Amino acid sequence: MKRCLPTTRHFLFFLCTLCMLCVAIAVLASCGENPKPSAHTHDFGAYEHDATYHWKQCTGCSEVDEKAVHSFGEWVTTLQPSTSQTGVKSRTCSVCGYQESVEIPIAEQTYQIK
Repeated sequence: MKRCLPTTRHFLFFLCTLCMLCVAIAVLASCGENPKPSAHTHDFGAYEHDATYHWKQCTGCSEVDEKAVHSFGEWVTTLQPSTSQTGVKSRTCSVCGYQESVEIPIAEQTYQIK
């Protein structure tokens, strides 16, 4: 393999159709060889989430895929409120497993007059 010292550099630009970013590849004019860009295969891991969305992010770059609003199921009471303490109800996203919980107010004490 012949090594060469570049005297002139040209750049090729490629547009990624997924992230819409341009990638510049230097082409060494004095070598007579045009290097081809290496193809990046995205490797999307497990879902990541915040309080509103879930998504998958490529482990090799910052490409995001499958970003969507959570798909919550029904509320389930996990701790019943009483007259002395608050309760808790939760619901879970069926796609990513994110769990949202909210407090249930203290139950009002009722009296029955006889």
